[in-house]
Amino acid sequence: MKKLGIGLMMVVMSILLASLATALPYVDYVKINGDVHQNGDDLIVKRGEVLNIHVRLLAQSVDSQAGVNTTYCPSSGCKDVEVESKIFGYEYNDYRDEELVDNVQPFNMGGSDVKYVDLKVTVPNDITTGQAKLRVMVGDRNSDTVQTYNFQLRIEGESHSIRINDVNFHDSTPVKAGGILISSVRIENIGGNDENGIKVIVSIPTLGVSNSYYMDNLDTNDEADTEDIWLRVPREATPGNYDVEVEVQYDRYHEKVYATRTIKVVAADSLVNQPAIQQPPQKGPENIISVEGVMKEVTAGQGGAIYPITLTNAGTSAKTYTISVTPLDWATVTFSPGNVVLLNTGETKTVYVYVAALPNAAVGAHTFMATVTVGSESKQLTMATLVKEAPAPPPTNTGSWTSLKTGLQIGLAVLVIVLIIVGIVVGINRSKKQDNEEGKDNSESETYY
Repeated sequence: MKKLGIGLMMVVMSILLASLATALPYVDYVKINGDVHQNGDDLIVKRGEVLNIHVRLLAQSVDSQAGVNTTYCPSSGCKDVEVESKIFGYEYNDYRDEELVDNVQPFNMGGSDVKYVDLKVTVPNDITTGQAKLRVMVGDRNSDTVQTYNFQLRIEGESHSIRINDVNFHDSTPVKAGGILISSVRIENIGGNDENGIKVIVSIPTLGVSNSYYMDNLDTNDEADTEDIWLRVPREATPGNYDVEVEVQYDRYHEKVYATRTIKVVAADSLVNQPAIQQPPQKGPENIISVEGVMKEVTAGQGGAIYPITLTNAGTSAKTYTISVTPLDWATVTFSPGNVVLLNTGETKTVYVYVAALPNAAVGAHTFMATVTVGSESKQLTMATLVKEAPAPPPTNTGSWTSLKTGLQIGLAVLVIVLIIVGIVVGINRSKKQDNEEGKDNSESETYY
């Protein structure tokens, strides 16, 4: 009997120890972006959306109406409690783990403690639309179980969305005051629609300089790099670090996305190591001229093609740029806002060359030359236009109208001839009648002897 009592006591102690080993605080609620959600709820989220998670933990709960206290942590307290949130279902989770996972350092709870935990995860911009899983997990060092709260994420993509993947500075940092910063921007269309007409602006707001680049189109899920974008750092710029801001405008320039990078500007002579024979500094181009899209398609006699020519004055004084095109026998050429542009130092403008094919233009490829003249210098840009045949006009009833017209003309001629004949007949009859009346009068006046 004594052995039985000892055995029973050991079983009870084992159960108590096991319960202590698995004791975890109670999750009172989980809020996601301000709303309380229950375990298993569905959440509709968008790519790139930040999910702010707020968890309330209780060491014990009190039911005032029933007068019952429920204790979740043992008298020694809940030790080394950890709370973690994570998005499951992302293909590249090993590269972007810092955005998908958030946790807090282990903490202790006991008595009537209440603990609030704030976590944050970000839905990746390039995650596949559909479903993923958000899990909020509570555990500790010794427990065999983990409390897990699952939330089904239904991920929707934006109709229009562009992401800046990279900003690259080409062997030009640090930059000398008065030097040129050359950059290129890599963007990706992660929206559901193709984008037509994208503007990329690179600027150093503190120094008041900017330049832009235009991209014709970017298909959905495609990436593209801009051409080199040049910025002249003012000669009077104070040495130090400066923010370079990148702005991408799309969806008819209504939507914008930004990125910021930092460059270091140094004094003009600080990169020279005082050589025995000092080499003259290399001089960058003062006139930067580029044309976007050298091949365009047009329909003969309908509409036209637009060739944007971007001009940048990277010199130290204002300059006048003139654009000319040799007269074409197959198209008309106009310029907007005009073919003469005045640019101040560091300024960039775009001139649009509009080429409209004549109705009788030969079908096929045509090339022409645009010449940009500034001072005594000139640069020729070769462009091409593919002229397509205009669609045939819809058929009309011109044949029936021609037949009707011809019939009316013949009928009118016959009518004129009939009237002439009737006139002649009437004239002859009248002449005969007059002759008969004159003969009768003569017979009545004759005298017989």
